[in-house]
Formats: sequence, C-alpha cells, structure tokens
Amino acid sequence: MKAVLRKIGGPGPAIIFLAALAFRLVYFLTARDDPLMTYVDAVPDASLYHNWAVDITGGVGTPGSYYIGPAYAFFLAAAYKLFGVHLYGVILVQLFLGAATAALVYVLARRLFGDVAAAVAGGVWAVYLPAIFFDTQILPGSMTLFLVTGALLLLAVALEFGRRWALAAAVAGALFGGAALARPNLLLFVPALALWPLLRRGTAWRAVAVFAVPVILVVGAATARNKIAADEWVVISSQGGVNFFIGNNRDAPGSFMAPRGTVGRPEALNEIQTRALAEGAVGRRLTAAEASRWWLRRGLGYLVRNPGDAALLYGRKLSLLTNNYEVTLNADFGFRRNFSVLHRVPIPYYGLLFALGTVGLALGWRGGPPGRRALAIFFLAVALSVILFFVVDWYRLPLAPALAVAAGYGVSRIWDDWRRRRWGSAGLALAAAASLLVFAWLPGVGCDRDGIATQSYFNYGTYYLVQGDLEKAATHFRTALSYKDNNAYALGYLGLVYDRQGRDDLASYYYLKSLDIDPLDAETNYFLAANLASRDKCRLAIPLLETAVDTFPAYVDAWRLLAECHVKGRDFAAGAEAYRRLLTLVPRDARALARYASVLMETGEFEEGVAAARRAIALEPTVAGAHLLLGKYYFVRGEAAAAARELEAERRVSPRSLQVLSYLVGCYLNLGDGAAADAAYRDYLALGGTPMGKLEAKN
Repeated sequence: MKAVLRKIGGPGPAIIFLAALAFRLVYFLTARDDPLMTYVDAVPDASLYHNWAVDITGGVGTPGSYYIGPAYAFFLAAAYKLFGVHLYGVILVQLFLGAATAALVYVLARRLFGDVAAAVAGGVWAVYLPAIFFDTQILPGSMTLFLVTGALLLLAVALEFGRRWALAAAVAGALFGGAALARPNLLLFVPALALWPLLRRGTAWRAVAVFAVPVILVVGAATARNKIAADEWVVISSQGGVNFFIGNNRDAPGSFMAPRGTVGRPEALNEIQTRALAEGAVGRRLTAAEASRWWLRRGLGYLVRNPGDAALLYGRKLSLLTNNYEVTLNADFGFRRNFSVLHRVPIPYYGLLFALGTVGLALGWRGGPPGRRALAIFFLAVALSVILFFVVDWYRLPLAPALAVAAGYGVSRIWDDWRRRRWGSAGLALAAAASLLVFAWLPGVGCDRDGIATQSYFNYGTYYLVQGDLEKAATHFRTALSYKDNNAYALGYLGLVYDRQGRDDLASYYYLKSLDIDPLDAETNYFLAANLASRDKCRLAIPLLETAVDTFPAYVDAWRLLAECHVKGRDFAAGAEAYRRLLTLVPRDARALARYASVLMETGEFEEGVAAARRAIALEPTVAGAHLLLGKYYFVRGEAAAAARELEAERRVSPRSLQVLSYLVGCYLNLGDGAAADAAYRDYLALGGTPMGKLEAKN
C-alpha cells in the first residue's frame, strides 16, 4: 500500500477525491429539487443527447454524418445500458467523475508545481461550483473535464521521458481524442502543441508525435464513419460551419444567438433549418458538409468585409471568455440559486480561477518540467478556439482544470515570496491577480444578462406547463417578460397557458403580440391556428399553419393540423398534399395513413386509398378507420363478403360505431344473412341509432 501511495503522490489524491465526492453529494442533496436537472426537454442539448442515447440503446442508427460530437451520446448510452434510463443514476456517475477529476488536478499540479500548489489546486477543484453544476446536467461537461485532465496529466508524464513515456503519451492522445469527439474545438491544441517543439530545440517532438497519433486515429475513425454513412468527408461533425457563423455575423453578440429564420433546438438548427436556408440560397440540394461550408463562407465573408466590426466583436468575445459571469447556453448556473443554498454564497468562482490561474501560467512558463509549457499552450489554444466561435459557459469549461492547476502555483508562489520577504515580486503578483479579478468581475461586454434570465424563467415555465401546473407556468412566463417584455417565446407560451385555461381572448391577445414581434415563429403560428381550429375557424387557421410549415418544414403537428383543416374545408386535394408531406416525416404513422387513405377516397383515387389503408393496418392492426374505409369501398363495389370482413374487423376496433353497424346491416342483407343483419341492427338500435324503415317494418 505504501508503494502505491508513493507512486500516486501519497494520500493526497485519495483525500481530495473523498472530499470532492462528499461536497458533490451535499450539493446534489441541496439542488435535487431543481426540475431541469432531469427534465431534459427544457434543456435543448440535454434533450438531444438523451434521445440520441435512447436510440443507440434501442439499436437505432444515426442516419448520415454526425452533426454534433458523438462522444457523450455513447457515454450516456453506455450508462443507460448499465443502469437503465435513470437520469439520477447518470448524474451520480458524473459526480464520481467530477471527484476523480479533482484528484487528477491534484496529481497534475503536484507534478508540475509541487505540494502546496497541489493542495490548493485540488482543494479549489473539489469545491469549484461551475464544474459541479455541470456534473448534475445531462451534458458532456463532466466527461470532457475528466478526459482532458487525464490527458494533460499523462502528457506531462510523457514530456519528462521517464519510464514508459511512450505509453503515457499514447494513452494521453486517446483520452484527448475522446474529449475532442465531444468538443471538436479542442483539436486546435494538437497543432499548437506541435509548434512548440518546432520552435525550440529538444526532444519534446517525440512525445508530441506519439500523443498526436491516437488523436488522429480517434478523430479519423469518426470521420471514416461519416464517410461510410453519408458518402462525404466530415471531420467529427457537420455543425462547425453553422457554429462559426453564429459567432461571426452582424447580429452576433459574442455568445449564442440562433441565426435568423431558425430556432435554437440543436437537432433542428444544425441538421434541418440551417441546411434548408443554405439550399434556398444556393438553389439546390446540399449535403451536410456542403451546407456547413456555405455557413462558414458567410461567417468568413463578414469578417473580411467588416474588419472594424470584427475587431469589436472579438473584443466582446474576449470579455465574455474572461468574465466571472457564466453565460448560459442550456441550463442557467445563476438560476440554480433558487434551489441550492450553495449558489447563494457570493464567491467569484471563475473570476478567482482566471485571475490566479493567469498569474500562475505566467510565473510558471520559464523553468520547471516541460508539462508547464504544455499546460499554458493548452489554455491559449483552447481559449482561442472558443473565441473563434462563440463564448458560453460549457464551451469555456475545459479551460478550468488548467486554470485550477496554474492557480495553485500562483498562490504557492505568492505565499513563498511573502514568506521569504520578497515583497516586490509578491506584491506585483498580488496586484496582477487583483487587477485581473476586478476585470473579470466587471459586467461582460455584450453579455445580455436580462436575456439569459428571460430564457431561464421561460425554460422553467415550459416545465410547469408540461406538468399541468398552469398557474406556476404563467407566473414563470410573466417573470420572464418582466426582464424582456418583447420575448416572443414567452409571449406565445403565456398565450398557450391562457388557451388551456379556456380564456380565448387572452390567449389570442398574447399570440398576436408574439407574432407582432416574430411573425414567422412556427410554434406561435401553430398555437394560434390550433385555437382557431378548435373553434371551427379553419379558414383563418390555414394561413398560420402554412407559415409554420414554411418556417419549420419538419413541424409534424402543424402538417397534421393543416391537413385536417383542409379536409374540414372540403379542399381534399390540398388535404391530400398536406398528408403526403406529413408522411414523409412520419412514414410509420398509422393514424395519418388512415386519414390520408380517407382523403384519397374522397378525391377518387381509390386504388391509392386502398393501398394507404392497407399500409396503415399493416403498421397498426387496431388503427381506427382503416378497415371501415375498406369496408365502404368493397360495399360500393358490390363485394358484400369482402366488405363484411373489413367491417367486422373495424367493429372489433370501434365497437360503438353506428356507421360500422349500419354498413354491416346492409352487407348482411345483401348476402341474404337475415339473422346476422337482425343482430347487427339490434346492436345499432341499442347504441342509439336512428331506426331504418325497412327493417322496422320487418320487425
């Protein structure tokens, strides 16, 4: 045991691990009432990863190339395979990984900077709340931090060229490649690291080369998979061009803002809407890679044509990257204060890490083991990779372990200088750290905190709406509007609350107010159309639904309602076309196929209608209406026996249908089976059917 402890640096890593795990469990207990911890539908990326992982566990493959890094989806699928689809189980695994990362931070700091730095760095990471917050989210943060920190530690070992340095470098590369499959922007570290040995004499190039090989192999495997699946070369994922444009256009605030004409859901934004916009501009079908390149060219074009504005934009991004405020993309770090008392302690977590870590990186560049330079290069390369796109909390999160390690050294150097009465160097380092902390604590340039608060209250409002707590939902939507009274989403969903309460006047007021701000918003157009259709105002609903499907061509509910409205208006040709579009999105929807078959029958396309009804029955034998359609078809053709078979099948599905029973009576009369006709007629009357004169006279 002593030998093992000596190899890992004594009992320190175990102590840090246990302390970090204990603190994380306490945090989990304080925050477990936060519904968005497990209500993934309100957290766009979490919803994507969760649904993707469920598909993987169910054996459903991902069509085409990946449009977002796949590593976390497979991590999540593995957890679901082991523990079932239990989100709290995943969170507990991630809390364990977070505690393990704290131990790795300790070991890395000790190797590079000594015992004092290790104690500070490990202790800081044990209680670093932004990282712990992501440990409790169904997002890649926890997994990515563990892989990145492990890779940096093993790379530091390899650069010292001790025993088994090549193995350490290779494993480091494999871990880093896995992290890059979650956050592809991390790859910028590899060429940046390669420049270091090229710019100086020495043997570091050997470790860097061995490190790079497994990174290339891991990334190459994902790229080859994309080539096989989509017949195009896509490095990891096809979202790069879109993400670059999001961070580099005339509307870009420096953080996330969905491009005009799109919604922020990643599955729609990256794969459907942005490709449709690119295809509309080019005038032809595009592959995922072609669409990504189109968006990349737009972003680069903006930077080239507007160098002054671009400089200001990158200044905003730098401000956001270094600011203490956690700029949310999914779940809001600041909003967690409503659930966890630990969030109410006013500690500048990232600000302190940035200030002390920057000082530590500067002080540690010269001298010491080569892993120090690798750590600084990692920080600079990844910081640049984030700024090239846009800045949000979990994009900059991988910087934090490196900053924690360097912060440990910054504190240890200041303490050592102070203890040795080197007042000048200690004072200079303290002044630099204090200045950086003040800078980080200032309001971030370009950071719309009111907008983030609006989005957070909106997310929680949607949760309470789904749960059926309309009063709480309305309260959260109104609070969202108190920050931003022109938020179209909050206005539209507040209208939906009033709609479900039966308050049609208020619902219409908020729907129309939302559409005044964003007339192309697909959801609000659909909500208002559904309200009108429920009041038999389909003629007014149809233009709204057409706007919804034009804006969001994959809007299944809108296509379904549009088809139904056309049918109610007796425009069967338009109804058939809407059902055809719907069925391209949901080809296995038996109910939609049955309705489509009915419309085809109305337009005289009998053979196509019969085929659609047969497909509906094959998909779902108990689907309502399909057998009735076939029964009516055969009845009109005089094929009474075939009609009776279909109608009896429909009767088993809908035993109280008067229409089915009335047709059955006619079928059995045509077949000369009076007893069966009488039995069907008695059932018909028992259900309240109108008496049939001929049979009444007979009885």
